[in-house]
Amino acid sequence: MDEANQDILACSVNELKDAGKYILNYCGEEIVLFWNQGEIKVINNICIHKKRKLSQGFILQNRVVCPGHQWAFNLDSGYCRERDRTQQIYQSRIENEKVIIEFIKPDPIDLPNCDKTI
Repeated sequence: MDEANQDILACSVNELKDAGKYILNYCGEEIVLFWNQGEIKVINNICIHKKRKLSQGFILQNRVVCPGHQWAFNLDSGYCRERDRTQQIYQSRIENEKVIIEFIKPDPIDLPNCDKTI
């Protein structure tokens, strides 16, 4: 697996459940994890529209609504149907009560040395 495609340890399941969301920075990407209706949803935290933080928005019907201009991204696909645009999402899994994110960076040019890999 190269630096652009890695499994990373994000947080414990209990941390995410207790807080409802968890933000991490990895390889120049800001990622937010949401605990939504008993499931983990992971999406790039910086809105593709005006660079607002999705973590400062709210969740409505499995969509995170950006606090800037209310673009609403589906948490399963990243798709915003009103604007026909897609926000990057990440797959995740639970191992030993820890949340692991399958990190895929679309353009691996000049990635910094990334730690926290498993």
